[in-house]
Amino acid sequence: MRKVKSGSAGAVLMAVLMLAGCAPDGDADGADDKTGFAEDATVGVLLPEEEDGDIGQARDTGELFAEALEGAGFTADVQFQNPSPKADERGQIEDMIDSGAKVLIIADVHIGRSVDVLNDARDDGVIIIAYERLNPWGTIADYGVAVDHFEVGESQAKALLEGLAEKYPEQSTYTVELFSGVPSDDDDTTMFEGAMSILQPKIDDGTLVVVSGEVSRKETDTESWRENSITRMDALLQGPYQSVSLDGVLVPNDLHAQAVIESVSAHGREVPVVVGQGSAPDAVSSIVSGVQYATTYTDERDLVDMAITMVEQLQGGEKVTVVPSRPETEQFIDFPTNLLAPVLATHENAAEVYADDPDLAPLTQP
Repeated sequence: MRKVKSGSAGAVLMAVLMLAGCAPDGDADGADDKTGFAEDATVGVLLPEEEDGDIGQARDTGELFAEALEGAGFTADVQFQNPSPKADERGQIEDMIDSGAKVLIIADVHIGRSVDVLNDARDDGVIIIAYERLNPWGTIADYGVAVDHFEVGESQAKALLEGLAEKYPEQSTYTVELFSGVPSDDDDTTMFEGAMSILQPKIDDGTLVVVSGEVSRKETDTESWRENSITRMDALLQGPYQSVSLDGVLVPNDLHAQAVIESVSAHGREVPVVVGQGSAPDAVSSIVSGVQYATTYTDERDLVDMAITMVEQLQGGEKVTVVPSRPETEQFIDFPTNLLAPVLATHENAAEVYADDPDLAPLTQP
């Protein structure tokens, strides 16, 4: 079978899975009794329509899955979940199963509505792969594929420290503020924990000074992304930072990053070292221009590639190859999971990082 080509800047890595459910030789034992099925078997993929209105990303991922599965010889059944509270993802899953799907790849934040259907499907030999969001699944899935959000947070924190040292070489201490994203988003929580594993020791030893005193997940939660990020940043600049310089800001994604930069600029203040996540086009342009300091990048093509490789191994009756993850990430995983490591993008390496991305590469050109 032909394997879908990996499209990222070559630095994307598979970190992977908790040791429980993993054989000593790095092979997962999760669904061995279900492996081995027809080369042209149906593989169902259920992706969410993005609730923030950015349905284009989900559609692009769907196209990647359809192309990759068909290129590997499988029959692809790609569907999109309506974000409405009354969405019938349960019915969509049942339709995929009734059509003979041997594997279901599901990115679903409302999986609780379909637990019984999925458990029945597993009992009947259908293999369940959780895609991207792992926390809602518990032990329902057989395997998982996701971005290593803990490492994303670590990468952000390291970039913040590097940026501060680079921008303020004469200083030994720096003022910073933290934004941790949406309280209900488990990925945001995982990223924040990853970042704080690096930053908290620096706060404790006085290298970093959070002037507002807001350092906990609850204190730094920022709902509704852009609008509330601007509001919170405005309040910080008009309050604790009215007569104090702000050196750096850590945010959970690039929409927050651009909101912080907008607020700071509107107040006539120098833009601090801002580290985002996600490689949004506006952020990439800002990094290339030397305004936003850094962001992280994970190529969706590599995430899809990891899922297809898993399906191919299962189809061939092989064990799914995994590499034990670090203890820091094991706590977030309940089943064998391949994790995609992020790549850090700054002004210095943006052209290299995005060289193979058809949408972002042009933004790095002069």
